[in-house]
Amino acid sequence: MRSLPTFAVAAVLYASCQCGLTAARQALLAGLVERARRTQVRAVLQSTTNAGLAVGAALGGLALQSDTREAYLAVFATDAVSFPVRTRRSSPRAADGVASRTPRLRAQGS
Repeated sequence: MRSLPTFAVAAVLYASCQCGLTAARQALLAGLVERARRTQVRAVLQSTTNAGLAVGAALGGLALQSDTREAYLAVFATDAVSFPVRTRRSSPRAADGVASRTPRLRAQGS
């Protein structure tokens, strides 16, 4: 980003999306995971998030250290590939702890 206003808009948008992600994740967790397993599932989610941030920061640091177009593109490609790979790896475990009831959405005031 080449200007402060553009950076500020991007930072606010990113922070807003992160807050929305957290709220959506907690709502899904409450609706899909049995009460007895929520703390464990929350801990796994937080640990996974922290590990991802650490690995991402390390890769970003390596890209900054080399400061080449190829290094930056490699980090972006690694990031893009990591999402479907991680999703595929965790899919069989996703059913563990899922509540037997189907969550129902209700309109406010119903």
